[in-house]
Amino acid sequence: MIKKEKLLLILNHRLTDIRHDHLHHITSEIVKREPSFICIEDLNVKGMMKNRHLSKAVQQQGFYEFRRQMEYKSKWNNIQVIIADQFLKRSVA
Repeated sequence: MIKKEKLLLILNHRLTDIRHDHLHHITSEIVKREPSFICIEDLNVKGMMKNRHLSKAVQQQGFYEFRRQMEYKSKWNNIQVIIADQFLKRSVA
């Protein structure tokens, strides 16, 4: 039983590392394109966590980590980051 628990810990750690690596690649790729600004929607993660079917998936996505990395890398490259309110009215063209 101990071997299986250790294997499970190793696999969970590997998945976490893959997620973090993917976030770094995505945020770096967005910033490399040198946009004039980046707009991110402020998500209601607490509200999404209330849905029992989605809560585990939402928890594993790392929305705040994505936002933190985007803000940091954008500031480093002098790119403005705009945080859009989740209830902001959008016009569809």
